[in-house]
Amino acid sequence: MDDRAANRKKRINIMAGLILSVGLFGSAMIYLTAENEPDAETAYQFKQEDSKRYVHELELFGGKANVVASNFRIWFGGLWEGKRLASTVAWITVITFSAFLFFAGRPEPGSNPEGSDDRKHEGKRPAE
Repeated sequence: MDDRAANRKKRINIMAGLILSVGLFGSAMIYLTAENEPDAETAYQFKQEDSKRYVHELELFGGKANVVASNFRIWFGGLWEGKRLASTVAWITVITFSAFLFFAGRPEPGSNPEGSDDRKHEGKRPAE
């Protein structure tokens, strides 16, 4: 049983290391190769979306919720471009790594992490 637990822990550590190293390496490569300068069309689009007239029209047609949703869409869309993409990939890697360690580190269903055998108590009633 100890061999099996040690092998499982070793596999979990190897997988966690792979997740972290591949994700952070990919993030570094994106950062080194990405351009931070927006193209002319994107720059024009941001200027248009920041104008008071555009914001007023958004609010006129959809209310404050429409303005908030538009700002969120612009912010979220910016996370997937240029050097910001490297930061986004790094954060997704760290979150995935943490979630993997949390869920993989839990005991297997049906196993007894304390090491005691529940079968020896089978059929016995607790003392009253």
